[in-house]
Amino acid sequence: MVRAAAESIRYSTTPPAERAALKPLGRDSFKRFATTNPRDTWNFDECGFRIGIGGSQDVLIIETFKAAQSPSETNRDFILMHFDKYTKERRVGEWRLLIFDGYGSHLTNEFITYCFENKIWPYALPPYSSHELQPLDVVVFQLYKYWHKKRVELAVRVGIEDFNKVEFLHAVRWMRKQAFKLSTIKAAFKKTGIWLLDKNVVLERLPTIDARAAISPLQPPAQLVSPSTPVTAVDIVKYTREIGLLNHRVTKLSKAAVAVAAAREKAEQDLRAQTVAARHRQRRQVSDRRVV
Repeated sequence: MVRAAAESIRYSTTPPAERAALKPLGRDSFKRFATTNPRDTWNFDECGFRIGIGGSQDVLIIETFKAAQSPSETNRDFILMHFDKYTKERRVGEWRLLIFDGYGSHLTNEFITYCFENKIWPYALPPYSSHELQPLDVVVFQLYKYWHKKRVELAVRVGIEDFNKVEFLHAVRWMRKQAFKLSTIKAAFKKTGIWLLDKNVVLERLPTIDARAAISPLQPPAQLVSPSTPVTAVDIVKYTREIGLLNHRVTKLSKAAVAVAAAREKAEQDLRAQTVAARHRQRRQVSDRRVV
């Protein structure tokens, strides 16, 4: 996809007399990917959070709004303002390899032109493959959202009912520190087969279908036998004796007493933690009146 866009841009911007001498970019695409120094290999993607929502929950909203910037504008700003600025002095080789999702909105003339003028080799992943090939999606972002969930759960346990933007920005540095560890980043590139370069790492995870496998004939549904439900007191006593419940009444009573004592101690600890967290939260909310 990037190759086709780059070929089109280069062809349209080259004088007609010089177009015959152009060599196809495709000859160098895989070689560039395979031989790029790992210190010059970079990956970018987007990740969103539902602030204050720890797990898989439905959220009701009253309206939607249109984004102020299109994806192409966001990508161009990322390259101009962040990626090129902070990686130019750290590169080892001549070119930097930038891996990203293969959306058509990424491949604008400005984006491709800027990349090649600044020796950035853009490499778009195949469509609908980011769940297997995108290092950030496969490993890093899952941990990022996991630690966000843990932070929300911790806030709820200490009595913070409104995990708003102020609380999120207060916690995001801790979340990033937990998710973006060196070992995690290396594991992401390894699990997607990018470094060390190994296609089998991904291919082995894909489901395989044997078209030659014989289709077994349909079997008639087995007749289900429903167990009888005890109704009378005599039936219930007889049933509990058969499964041994009455022989463990004393054991269950002792376990219940231990559980009650442990619950009381936990409640006392939570109350102390809620008191401390409430004081810290009150200080943050009072001292930070900025509009986020």
